Amino acid sequence: MTFILTIIASVCLVAILLLPSVWINLLLTMLGVASLIYVVQKSPKMLLPGFALIMALIVVPVTKWYLPALLKQSTSVLESKIETEFDVIESTLQQFFFNNSAALDSLNLLIANEEVLTDRVFQNWMKQLLPDYRNNYLNIAISEDLIAKHVYPKSEANLKVLARNLGETPNMGFVYHEVLKTNVPGIIGPVDLIQGVPGVIRVVPVEGKPNVIISGVLSLQSLKEQLIPLVSESSKLSIAVTGYADPYYLVNQAEPQKSILKRVEYQDIKVDIYIQSDLLQSTITRTRWTSYAVSFLAWLLLTSSFTWQRHSIRLRDQQRSAILENKNALIEAQRLGQLGSWRQSGDDSFKLSEPLQSLIGVMKETIALKDLDSLVHPSEHKKVQTAFEELSSGKLTRITTQHRLRVGERYRWFEHRIARSEDGELTGIVRDIQTIKEQEKQVAKLEAFDPLTGASNRRHFHQLVSQNIALCDRRNTTLGLMLINIDDFRSVNEKYNQAVGDELLKLIASRLTTICRKTDFISRLGGDTFAVALVDVGTASQSVIAVENILRKLKMPYRLNNEEVFPQLTCGVALYPDDGLDFEHLLQRCEQTLSIAKTNKRGHYSFYSAELDSQTNRRQRILASLPSALKNDHFYIVFQPRVSSTGDHSSLSMEALVRWQDPELGFVSPGEFIPIAEGTSLIADIGTWLMNAAFSALHQYKDQLPRGLSISINLSPRQLEDTTLVSKVKQALDKFDIDPNCIELEVTEHSIAVESDIVLSNMKELNDLGFKFALDDFGTGYSNLSMLQSLPLHVLKIDMSFIRNIGFSDKSNELVRAIIDLGHTLGLHTVAEGVETIEQVSYLEKLGCEELQGFYFYKPALEDLINRLA
Repeated sequence: MTFILTIIASVCLVAILLLPSVWINLLLTMLGVASLIYVVQKSPKMLLPGFALIMALIVVPVTKWYLPALLKQSTSVLESKIETEFDVIESTLQQFFFNNSAALDSLNLLIANEEVLTDRVFQNWMKQLLPDYRNNYLNIAISEDLIAKHVYPKSEANLKVLARNLGETPNMGFVYHEVLKTNVPGIIGPVDLIQGVPGVIRVVPVEGKPNVIISGVLSLQSLKEQLIPLVSESSKLSIAVTGYADPYYLVNQAEPQKSILKRVEYQDIKVDIYIQSDLLQSTITRTRWTSYAVSFLAWLLLTSSFTWQRHSIRLRDQQRSAILENKNALIEAQRLGQLGSWRQSGDDSFKLSEPLQSLIGVMKETIALKDLDSLVHPSEHKKVQTAFEELSSGKLTRITTQHRLRVGERYRWFEHRIARSEDGELTGIVRDIQTIKEQEKQVAKLEAFDPLTGASNRRHFHQLVSQNIALCDRRNTTLGLMLINIDDFRSVNEKYNQAVGDELLKLIASRLTTICRKTDFISRLGGDTFAVALVDVGTASQSVIAVENILRKLKMPYRLNNEEVFPQLTCGVALYPDDGLDFEHLLQRCEQTLSIAKTNKRGHYSFYSAELDSQTNRRQRILASLPSALKNDHFYIVFQPRVSSTGDHSSLSMEALVRWQDPELGFVSPGEFIPIAEGTSLIADIGTWLMNAAFSALHQYKDQLPRGLSISINLSPRQLEDTTLVSKVKQALDKFDIDPNCIELEVTEHSIAVESDIVLSNMKELNDLGFKFALDDFGTGYSNLSMLQSLPLHVLKIDMSFIRNIGFSDKSNELVRAIIDLGHTLGLHTVAEGVETIEQVSYLEKLGCEELQGFYFYKPALEDLINRLA
């Protein structure tokens, strides 16, 4: 029964919220309150919810009754203000449409009374009826039988309407026909006019002249500009203008569902005005929620005051039960948290909690001080004793320390917090932190070592080297710092995958650990760079032996993916104290040395010297000057011909070469600035400059050059990887009117060492255009013979390092023979670079090398060379 009555009371509360009638709400309140009084009397457990429902049944209807009056009072001023805005807007609309319509009506009467309408008369009428300052019409046209006879004003756009058949106007002509047919005015729009403003077109027949029509293109822009300022900043306005078409929103700021609407009609035009007052909405919302909040607080206050006494009684009962439960709960919590507590019991004994007894393996409640001391680790006994003395003497009131206690046969780490009360009694909490200590040790290891290779990371290596520099300083010995870089690591990743590359790094780190002494340290400083600190390495000459031994063993093959990989390693070395007195300076010297070595002695090692500083400074100046050299045309082009190996050594082609004359650096050799540029994106810009310069020279001197002479141009690896290369080349061809069949593009072995889709696509597209490709510096890289067969190659250029050795040994001669034979086997035209002696010429002619290039025939030049070839 109590349950049913509670449901009835709840239903009454919901009904009060939904039903508007005051008297019905009053009856429902009385019914609900009576039901709940009976429920509370019969079931004491329902006292609290029952009283809460009774208060709700009283507060909710009272709130509903006074809320409408409160809303009306709070919004009356704002609603009056909005009504005033409506009146002003309505007045403005009426005046706008009346004035503009009156102008057309006046014109209608004038035309009706004029037997023959001349353009001069028409223009005078319009200037009087619609002066410029109040003219809102973009175009007023008079048509006879739909043919436009007169227009006003006579703008360029309006004059185009003259003599046109308005009935053929797309999407509008039917209105003109309808007006002519029915002699009833019509309207087009509103629409966005071609002038970029909103407007309507009024089409009016002339009384007494059934074949004459007046059409006026009325701009609504000025109306829009007049209406927007008429509402306050806190209100939003929407104006929807409707003619015979769909509504057109002249202003569209307000949301219709949140706005007050008023409609204004003028002849065939209907205007819907929406005003959305954010201030009104916020006032209504604020008033409504304030009322709700006050009602809720009243209900909450009444309910709370009733329940407070009941709660206080129950709370005292619960506290008695909690005190009894807390002891067991505390013991269990200490056990779960690996905590234990103790308190002083007399001068020389302590009382232990049950969890602490289990934690330290002492199964008795009271323990003597001397027995507790015996559990402390010998190395920490003094620290613990000092802590107790400071607390007992009153110097400190609390202290936290960490020490080890013997638990069984092992020592474990504990955190010990001890406090001294005002009456001098000591208490303590002991927590097992053995797991935390082990985790800290593991974290320290992770922070100090590279997770992939297990070698020291940069920060830890820095600490180790700094410590051993101090050691070497005391011993007056030498420390060597090696920086080792894997030159071709990127190609390993690209050829296999990143996992194989990671495996190579781990193998190198493992081999370094095996090679180096126990006193040495290794580190992985970056992606493909390792460092080795050689402690007490001895003299400089002894350090050379150590470095050579390490590199020799590191370069031995590594088994990866069932293949033997021979990584190319370059090393820079600096010595303490000769080259630097701290880690930062030694590392900087190593990086300088490594950078120079990778440019000049790739695959070898170099020791730091003072000369390297000069080279580094020169390198930095060149790098800094390259952008201005491109910008200010400090580069210039020269050509070096290639000649036939037979007959009169006639020139068959020329190679375009870039040279640099800098106003500050002087002449900079390409062997100096090209490797530096290759390390940046500038090499692609230089390559683009060279191509344009070569095309320009070929266009300029085409009448002086032998017929059939081709030009070879070098393409850098970065250019080959550029997805826009083909489009750039096409633009240059079109600009200088060059035939691609007379252009040969030179690529290096390094450029095609990895099968890049972009490189292969660029080469194929350029070959399809007519370009030929030459493989430059053959023999210096790692060409894949199967790849050479698949690429669109036409020429094989033998590197000058092989040509210079001709005649020095049979092995050198046979190597050149083998390269030429390989080129012929692949169907390639062979070219020898760096030919400087008659012996080289004779030998190469004998081997059937098709073309020769070198100082023996021509040095790189421009105008002098053109004159010689002409």
